[in-house]
This record gives sequence, structure tokens and C-alpha cells, in this order.
Amino acid sequence: MTSTHSDNVAASRTIHRQTGKNFYVATRLFPERVRRGTCALYGFFRVADDVVDDPDGDPPAQQREELARIRAEALGERDTDDPVISAFRAVADDHGISDREIEAFLD
Repeated sequence: MTSTHSDNVAASRTIHRQTGKNFYVATRLFPERVRRGTCALYGFFRVADDVVDDPDGDPPAQQREELARIRAEALGERDTDDPVISAFRAVADDHGISDREIEAFLD
């Protein structure tokens, strides 16, 4: 595992620890190989969900643009420098998460 991948997972783990405290504590019981993927998935889902969850957030047009960026990067259609999306992409590739499933979530 490269240092970059570890850094990407660390960014996702931080989101997981800060926003899903009970679930984060529970996942500490998972083996490390499972915990890494769980953190990457949780981080990705939280980042995408946060785009539309804030009632005082960006206007709908801006939310759509941000979700389009996340979609293109998560599907590998566009390069990303977002560590959470990079960690997610690695998990999606390693575990065969289909583009269709990614699109269904983002829709």
C-alpha cells in the first residue's frame, strides 16, 4: 500500500471519526483490511451526502455542479486531487463496485 493511499484513507477516516462517532467506534472491532474500506466508503458517502444535506447550503444549481464533479471523479472520468474520492475509487476498483451502483447512489 502506498503512502498516498494511506493518506487518502486517513482523510476518509477523519470524516468517519468526526461524523459517525458510534459507527466509527463499532468499526474499530473490524479487522484492519475491512476497516480501511469501510472508512473509504463512509467518507465518500458523507462527502456526497453533505452536498445536499445543509438546508442553508449552496443553491440547487451549485449542488448539481458539485455532484457532477464528484460523479465524474468517482467514476474515474476525471482526475481528482480529493483524497476521499481517491480512497473510494481504490475501494470501488478493488471490490468491483460498478459504475451503475455509484451512479444510483449519486442520483
